[in-house]
Amino acid sequence: MTARRDGKGGCPICGRPNTDERGKKLEHFPFCSARCKLVDLGKWLDGEYFVEDAGEEPPRTEGEGSDTDR
Repeated sequence: MTARRDGKGGCPICGRPNTDERGKKLEHFPFCSARCKLVDLGKWLDGEYFVEDAGEEPPRTEGEGSDTDR
């Protein structure tokens, strides 16, 4: 089974329901179980998931605009 990534419900790891019959969120929401929660954590720790750096500002040199120049 492949994971649902369309935002329409289901565990992001296995695709199983992550809510009960009444629509109440399960204990490990958005995951269906503790196992899927740990699989997701493992993917973060292994570097499969990451947040891209938006880019760092280059360090300012003396004389460039600073907050005290205003």
